[in-house]
Amino acid sequence: MELKGKLIEKLKPVTGTSQKGEWTKQDVIIETAETYPKKICISFWKENVIKIQATPIGSELVIDVNIESREYSGKWYSEIKAWRFTANGQAVNVETKNDKTFIDNEPDSLPF
Repeated sequence: MELKGKLIEKLKPVTGTSQKGEWTKQDVIIETAETYPKKICISFWKENVIKIQATPIGSELVIDVNIESREYSGKWYSEIKAWRFTANGQAVNVETKNDKTFIDNEPDSLPF
């Protein structure tokens, strides 16, 4: 499923440890551009956390998401998980070299 909206808020990242190792989750709030705009909380995981942290507030996002619900103690909880996104029409690229992160929001250009 695809969602479109403006990035209006980034919540604090959440980290933890599971049986599979350490994990980080970043929730953000987008506002849709409809007749009656809606605010939606979307969760980013793994490498997408670094990418969304590098994306400025106010960016127009197109986000591919999975929606999942699960039951706990008789109540149902839903989560919207992003698995791919673009900001302002371009993919956000992140490189890691020697434990440093480089963010490339610019389209590829030739050096001449």
